[in-house]
Parts: sequence; structure tokens; C-alpha cells
Amino acid sequence: MEAEAAALSQLQLQLLALVSELRLTRERERAAREELHASSEVCGPQIRSVLDLLGLSGCSGRDVFLTRFWVGTGWIVQRWKAAEEERRREARELRAELAARDEALQRLESRVKCLENENELLERNEKDLKENIERLLQSREAFMRQYEDSACSLQWTIQMRDKQITVISEKLNSHLALFNSVGKEVAAVKQVLGDVECLVGEKENVVSDLKCKVQRISVLEKDFVEKLSFLGDKITSYQLELRNRARIIYGLKEQLDAEKLKNNFHPQLEEISILS
Repeated sequence: MEAEAAALSQLQLQLLALVSELRLTRERERAAREELHASSEVCGPQIRSVLDLLGLSGCSGRDVFLTRFWVGTGWIVQRWKAAEEERRREARELRAELAARDEALQRLESRVKCLENENELLERNEKDLKENIERLLQSREAFMRQYEDSACSLQWTIQMRDKQITVISEKLNSHLALFNSVGKEVAAVKQVLGDVECLVGEKENVVSDLKCKVQRISVLEKDFVEKLSFLGDKITSYQLELRNRARIIYGLKEQLDAEKLKNNFHPQLEEISILS
């Protein structure tokens, strides 16, 4: 922008200088034309002055005039030819100077026209540049507003995701605590089974019934352990997916709720407690 303004100022200064030079050339041309015209008007008076110098201008007698005329004719013709040659030479020089000045004037006029065209082009370019800068500033402001809106929206989304992740983490921790309590209950069940096996010898009348119940408990224990292992693996995978994919947290919650409904082990434990 500053470079364009400097170039425009320089061209304006050049244009003013050329206009001044053009005016000076026109004044010189006018003076030369006046000088040429004045030199053409001087020829007649010079001839008359030569005749006056010979003393022939006031004579009226024929004899006197003829005598003096024949004496001064040669000198007058010679002076007139020299003056005519001098005037012709000066006229040729003036014409050559006028032609050179006309040519220089034409060159200056063409240069002035070229500079005016360049000035107009620079003004148009400056106007286009200002319009482009204005459009760029408007685009920048629109982009900044859109960026700020997007940043606010993204920050709000991140905060909501963080809150959701916190809630899911708390739920997973509660489920892990529940699984630990289930493990303790399984250990207690195993102890009860050991006690039942000790009482088998003393209670032969209920051996067959106890065996069936023990087998049933073993099957339930195996199924329960498998489900615990499966749920443990699932929890591990859930934790990994929780780090990388926040978008499937709600699905994990629904799966965990579904698994929780499937693992209704409390009635079975109560039945085992009643049997023991």
C-alpha cells in the first residue's frame, strides 16, 4: 500500500514537471514564430535604408538618379543578396528549431498522455487494492466471529463430556465395589460348601439331596465365576474405550445395566443360606 502511494506521488511529480516543460516549450515556440515574422518584416526597411545611405531616396532628377543608380547598383544587389541569404539561413535554422521543438512537444505530449494513463491505472489499482483490503478485513472479522462461536461451542461440549465421563467413572467404581463384595460372598459360599461337605458324613440321610444341591451350587458358582471374568474383561475394555471413545459411554451404561439385570444372584444366595 505504501509502495503504491509512493509510486503514485512520484508519477504525479513527473507529470507536473512534464507539464511545466511543455508550457516552456510552447512559449519558446511562440517566441521563435514571432522572431521569424519580425525578421520577414525587416527586409523592406533594410532595402530602403540602403537607398537612403546612397543618397538616392530624395533625388527626382533623371540624370542624378541614373548616375547614382549605376554607381550603387552593384553594391546594393550584393548587400541585398547577402541580407537575403542571411534571412534564408536564419529562416532555415528557425524552421529546424521549430521542427525539433514540435517533435519534442509531440514526444512530451505522448509522454504526458502515457503518464496520465499510468496514473489512471494506478488510481484504479489503488481503488481495487483498497476494496480487496476491505473485503479481507471483513472476511477476517467474520472468520474471527465464527472461530469464537466454534471455540465456545467446543468448550461447552468438552465440559459436558467431562461431566459425563466423571459420572460414568463413578458408576464403574460402584460396579467394581459391587463385584468385590460378590467375590467375598463367593468365598463365603465356598466356606459354607466346605462345612456342608464335613456334615455329609454325619448326615447320610441327606447325602443325595446335598449332593444335588452341591452340584447345583457348583454349576451356579462356575457360571457366576465365568460371568465375573467376562464382566471383568468387559470392564477393562470399557475403560480403554472410555479413554478413546467418549461417544459410546451411554452404550456402555446400557450394557452394564443389562448385565446387572441378568446377574440376579441374590435369590440364589438366599436359597443356599436356607439350605445350610
